[in-house]
Amino acid sequence: MFARRDAETGHSLKQVREDMNPGYGWSKEFRIGLGGDVEYGLLPGLLARLRQESPGASLIVRRLEQDQLLRQLETGDISVALAYGPKMPGGLRRQVLRPLNLKLLRSDRSGHEVDLNEYCQRPHAQVCYSGDVTAYIDSELKTRGRSRHVEISLSQFSSLPLVMANTDLLATVPDYVADILVAYGGVRAQALPLQIPTVELAMSWDAKTDDAPQERWLRSRLACFLHEEDEVH
Repeated sequence: MFARRDAETGHSLKQVREDMNPGYGWSKEFRIGLGGDVEYGLLPGLLARLRQESPGASLIVRRLEQDQLLRQLETGDISVALAYGPKMPGGLRRQVLRPLNLKLLRSDRSGHEVDLNEYCQRPHAQVCYSGDVTAYIDSELKTRGRSRHVEISLSQFSSLPLVMANTDLLATVPDYVADILVAYGGVRAQALPLQIPTVELAMSWDAKTDDAPQERWLRSRLACFLHEEDEVH
């Protein structure tokens, strides 16, 4: 039984290597749509993985617009999308990759952890792409009879440490974004003092590309990479 399984595994790996050979007709151009947090926090690692496993490939990244996602996939502007949110309309496939894990960023020197009362009292900064994340947080606060004040909305994550420096501002971001910003310095992270309903990062694609070897390979690498990132956190 094990010999047969090993033979099947060897055949599958051989097929992947053959599929990745340009002589087999692949364009080696990948078109993916990413939300701002995924692009900032996960794209560098994903690019490194693709460079290692598919030398010479080109990666074209489009910024996802939630209301245009279906059109982007149907027209081929992108072949796969990574986004948070509900199931997509008919004609699209969806695979859940990992849950949304949020962290709270702060720059103050206080030694205590921010609790829910302080979370609601202090001003907040956010990155304006993240309307969905903001909606999840504010909806959960509302069910508890709470609210918060967003003092500033920014266009990119890299601005957060500069804006938050020497202030009492708080920012709620995905864990993989928090890791990068903390590594850059100027902010630190703690657990979010609020539980929100489970939100999932999912991969969506047009059903017509189900059996396309190039797209199957890309989806498998995306799933593998995101799974590894989730295990790290």
